[in-house]
Amino acid sequence: MTRCTDESELVIYVAIDQDSAPLLHADLVRFRKGPKRVQRLRMLALQGLIFETGAQPKPPRPQGGTSAAGGVFSEPTDD
Repeated sequence: MTRCTDESELVIYVAIDQDSAPLLHADLVRFRKGPKRVQRLRMLALQGLIFETGAQPKPPRPQGGTSAAGGVFSEPTDD
């Protein structure tokens, strides 16, 4: 089975059986729909990569001028 893709897309066909990866199989079989399984597998792979490389995801930047917390999360000072 082949599929034409551009260079920015990576297509992987994966078979996961219960004997070789019981924990992963049990987690993915919870989802009845293929797209939800694929999304879960993507998320698990990304989390594993982040863990393995020690990379820290960037927290979202606050939008607007001031926070609603009133400076509760601002940097500590020596005042």
